[in-house]
Amino acid sequence: MIYMFHAESIELLNDMEDSLLIIQDNGIDKENINAIFRAVHSIKGAAGMFELDMLVDFSHLAETLLDEIRTNKIEMNNGIITLFLKIKDHLLDLIDSIIENEAKENYSKQLLDKTLEYKKLIKSYLNGENPLENKNLNSKSEIINTTKDKESKQSFDQNTKQLGQSSTLKVESSKIDSLINLVGEMVITTASVMEHATRINDKDLNDSVHLLSRMLEELRETSIKTRMVPIGDTFSRYKRVVRDLSQELNKDIDLIIEGSETELDRTVIEKISDPLIHLIRNSIDHGIETIDERIKNGKGQKATLKLKAFHEASSITIQVIDDGKGLDRDKILQKALDQGLIDSIANIKNESIVNNLIMQPGFSTNTEVSNISGRGVGMDVVRRNIEELRGTIDIQSEYGKGMCVTIRLPLTLAIIDGFIITLAGDYYIIPLEMLLECIELTEDYKEFIKEHNFINLRDHVLPLLNLKEYFNYPVSSDSTKKENIVVVNFGTQKIGLIVDELLGEFQTVIKPMGKIFKNLKGIGGATILGDGRVSPILDIPVLLQYENQRKK
Repeated sequence: MIYMFHAESIELLNDMEDSLLIIQDNGIDKENINAIFRAVHSIKGAAGMFELDMLVDFSHLAETLLDEIRTNKIEMNNGIITLFLKIKDHLLDLIDSIIENEAKENYSKQLLDKTLEYKKLIKSYLNGENPLENKNLNSKSEIINTTKDKESKQSFDQNTKQLGQSSTLKVESSKIDSLINLVGEMVITTASVMEHATRINDKDLNDSVHLLSRMLEELRETSIKTRMVPIGDTFSRYKRVVRDLSQELNKDIDLIIEGSETELDRTVIEKISDPLIHLIRNSIDHGIETIDERIKNGKGQKATLKLKAFHEASSITIQVIDDGKGLDRDKILQKALDQGLIDSIANIKNESIVNNLIMQPGFSTNTEVSNISGRGVGMDVVRRNIEELRGTIDIQSEYGKGMCVTIRLPLTLAIIDGFIITLAGDYYIIPLEMLLECIELTEDYKEFIKEHNFINLRDHVLPLLNLKEYFNYPVSSDSTKKENIVVVNFGTQKIGLIVDELLGEFQTVIKPMGKIFKNLKGIGGATILGDGRVSPILDIPVLLQYENQRKK
């Protein structure tokens, strides 16, 4: 029961924070002030069931101030909102402490001191004083949620209205993970059964196995959908981060959220949360100027920070865009030279190389270390976390205008549709969603690529990568052996992979590689085929990155 209280309290406190931020942006309204009141009241009631007297007492005092506000006896202002955002964090700390101490109120001295401090502030407001900044909130929203078009906005509103008519069931995420793992094992087992059925060559058995395979594919897609959640909930959590940092650094920032309805695997969202916080803090601290600096540079007083998510081909793209000062090329190169990351500034011509320097371990252009940045670990952590998710990160910047960080990630980390190819008899898997087409490597093409590393595909240049050369296979003396080109893409980039045989589609359960293979570039995982052999899964983004570096 106590763990259910913990989970429900977290949900209530998150709703409380959302309502406070809405009031700050749009002014007070009855619906949101009542939602804040209900959250505190519900926590007080549940705490009473567990005889958590101090938590009940603190919640009751906060509830009293909220009741005075919703009955218009005390006017809501910026100071009160700041206080209740801190109270929300403090309530969460108190509840976490209760869980850690097995449902007992054995609070630390720090928590007890904070409780007394907040109680004193609440009582000051109840006595008609204004201990914090007093600023009425009648302004229009500074944090804007937009969708791609009016149609999606209407659809969202319609879904909201119908929410009461739909039914939901709360299930522990670990149970969903177990279900997807079991479906993955069934996919592998079914592939083995299909292999045996093909060898036996029994028509009725083959028909039954193919029917089972189709049903399993539907089960697979349905189970994966249960783990897909809108990224908007994660984006909304950053409103508080932007608010607090902008106030701390004396910056005026509009946070614009686009594509909040875009769905992504829950496990991916959990792992992308910290990198996004790093990027947002980096934009606010390094990129966006203070109010005085922006006015001096001829910019508007308000800066814009945009979080954008959308589907692109077989991946999801997340962008963090700001209209700050962008990257200072000269400053970055000088710092890189001082740290021994480059030999000479004159040799660096490519802007992508300059931009990627900021993601090197320990690299920072800040001369002072603060509680926000300066230690040179933020962007390095971002890159490593993105690569662990089989994703890519790209930085585009224009000095004085702003910066755009683009992250591309796979939609799911569990089960995918794959396409089997061979290299010298070994089986490899290409994610089917990244595959565009297959072309036979004709004799004319073979003659052409002896001197060029590309082909002309319908009047478009298609760069080529010979996978046997990439993975250091011995050079074959058989020049008559049939080869093929598999055209793949990721984001806006295309490449042709030279392979041997094309064996067709295969439901692929992604299995992580062991630590011994962590430095093996171009392989993003492995799967088990129907005959029991292990087949590596090609990491297409890494192969594209390798080809880009080779061209440069």
